[in-house]
Amino acid sequence: MGGLGWGALVNEDTPLEPRPAQRDPYSFTKLRQELLFHEYARERGFELVVLRPGVIYGPGGGHISARVGLNLFGLFLHLGRGNRLPITYVENCAAAIVVAGLAPDSAGKVFNVHDDDLPTCRQYLRQYKRQVRKMRSIPVPYPMLMLLSRAVAWYHRRSRGQLPAIFTPYKTASTWGGNRFDNSRLKAAGWRQTVPTQEALARTFAAFRAAL
Repeated sequence: MGGLGWGALVNEDTPLEPRPAQRDPYSFTKLRQELLFHEYARERGFELVVLRPGVIYGPGGGHISARVGLNLFGLFLHLGRGNRLPITYVENCAAAIVVAGLAPDSAGKVFNVHDDDLPTCRQYLRQYKRQVRKMRSIPVPYPMLMLLSRAVAWYHRRSRGQLPAIFTPYKTASTWGGNRFDNSRLKAAGWRQTVPTQEALARTFAAFRAAL
């Protein structure tokens, strides 16, 4: 999704990552998995339904997605800022799997899975600080992040990999490029969000706070 441009709408028809290796190993692995399943489905003739969850969250899960920001040297860099965070609460995601798997004519279809009423990364981080724990964070504007990414990528090449390519222009555009997200195909199949976003966030943050 690195070539979509700022604020592009992401749905099931959005082209897959053209250069996943330039993003991160996780993205490369997920894309390769999906392509392999499509290949096997064509060769062996079984029905395939593909679900692409966003950031799955809930009690026991990770606290803060990289889409919100990264903790480097004890300081949290708030990179997502006003971007929408495509989260799906674990119960809502489980329900989506059932609905998509049982929906008529679902074979061969792809479903993006995320909840309604998506918070921004800024809203998520603010609520996390208020309900879980206080932490220092520095907001990094997108133009500054892109400039930093170009510098890191340049030095990564110049140093022949001595400096890890933590940021690259492609990864920055893919992850923090202000994308919007659409789940209308999943809703057309019959899925409805059973746990509202604010209730899901409250449950999750309460569990995080209790575990600290």
